[in-house]
Amino acid sequence: MSHSAEIEQATRDMLQSMFELVRAVALHGRDHQLVADAADALADAIERAAPPFALFVFADAVLRDRTPLHFELEAFRRMQQLAGAMRRWNVQELAFEHVPAPEALIEFAQAVMTTTHVNRTARKPTVAGLVLGAVWRPSAPQSPAAEAALEVYAGVQLTRACAEAEALCASDAAWPWSRAQTLCARIERLTQAGASAAARTLELERPPWPAARQCIALPFYVGAVLSRMQVPALSRRALMHAGLAVGCHGLGAGLPLHEAARAALPRMLAPRGAAGDRRDPHQLRTCALLAALTVKEAPLSNQPAGLVHAVYEVELQRTRAIPAVQQSRADLHAWLAGALGTHVHPGWGRALLSVLGLVPAGSHVIADGRLGIVLGPGRDGDPFRPKVLLGGALATPNEPVQLHSPLAMTPWAK
Repeated sequence: MSHSAEIEQATRDMLQSMFELVRAVALHGRDHQLVADAADALADAIERAAPPFALFVFADAVLRDRTPLHFELEAFRRMQQLAGAMRRWNVQELAFEHVPAPEALIEFAQAVMTTTHVNRTARKPTVAGLVLGAVWRPSAPQSPAAEAALEVYAGVQLTRACAEAEALCASDAAWPWSRAQTLCARIERLTQAGASAAARTLELERPPWPAARQCIALPFYVGAVLSRMQVPALSRRALMHAGLAVGCHGLGAGLPLHEAARAALPRMLAPRGAAGDRRDPHQLRTCALLAALTVKEAPLSNQPAGLVHAVYEVELQRTRAIPAVQQSRADLHAWLAGALGTHVHPGWGRALLSVLGLVPAGSHVIADGRLGIVLGPGRDGDPFRPKVLLGGALATPNEPVQLHSPLAMTPWAK
C-alpha cells in the first residue's frame, strides 16, 4: 500500500474512532471507563493519521487537505452526525494541529452529541488541539477564497460523479434508479452552486475524455440550460436522467441518439423484483422521454427531447468527429453554431450556446497577446472580455479575446 493510501486509510480509521467515542459519550456519559478507553483509542488513531492536517466536511463530501476521502456507504452515513454538528456551528473545516489530550477529545465528542441530539443551537466549542473554521458555502459572498473553495468542491463532485457514471455504464443489470437519481441530484447541486466553475472543471480536467466523463457532461449541460430557463424541477430532473441514460448506453460505442435510447429503454424497464416493479412518476416521465428519443426524426422537433439530442450530438462530436482527436469546448461551440437547423434543433441549439456564453468557460483564447483559459463571465458583462487565467493569474483582458484551439488536431497521448 502506498504512503498516501496508508494515510487515507488511517484518516478513515480515525473518523470511525471519533464516531465510537461520540456514541460512547451518548450511551454512558463523560465519566465512564468505556468513554476514557474510546478517547485513548481516538488519540492513537489521530497520531497514526499524522497531524497536522485538516478535514473539510460537507454534507456530500469529506476531504483531507483538499483531497477527497472515499467511504463505504455505512461509514459515510456515520459521518453525517459530524457534518450535522459542523453545519450548525457554521463551519466546514476541522483542523488537527497536534494530537489532542483524551480529555479534550471527550469534550469535543460531548459537543457533537449535544449539538445533534440535545441542544441544536449549541455554540461552536473551543477545544485544545482542534481548530474549527468556515471555508465556503454556496450562499457566501464571492471572494477569491470562496471561488477557490468552489473549485475544490466542483473537482470533488465531478470526480465522484464520474466514478458513479462509470459503474452505471459497466453494469448490464436492471437500471439502478435510485443510484442514477442520486447522481443527477449531485450534478444539480453542483450546477446551483456554480455553473461556470462546474463547466470549467469539467472541460479542463486532464484528458482523455472517457465515456463516463461525457455521460456526466450530458445531464450537466441539460440541467444548466433548463435551470436558466426556469423549467420546473420535475421536468428538469427527468430530462437530466434521460440524458444520463442515453449517454451510458450510446456514447462509448458512438451510437446515434435513437439507437442509444433503444439500447437504454429495455434496461430502464427491466423487472426488479416484486417490490421494485412499481414505477413512480419520475420513472414514467424519464421512460416517456426515452421512448420519444427512439424515433430518429423526433429530436429535431421543438419538443424537450430536442435539448437532449443537441447535447448528445455535441458530445459525439467531441471524440468521434476526428479520429484520435478530442476537441476543445471552443471547437464544439463553433460546430454547434454551424449545425443549427441541420444537425440540431435551432432553438435548443441556441439555448445551449447562450447558457455557455459566446466564449464558454474552459475555452483557450488569445487575450492581450497571450494564451489564456476562460474562467467565466466578466464583471461588466462583455462576452468578449471574460475572466481569463493568464500566466497563473486572474485577469480581465483590455481587448476582446480571440478563440484559440491548441487542442484541436493534437492526438492525446495514452
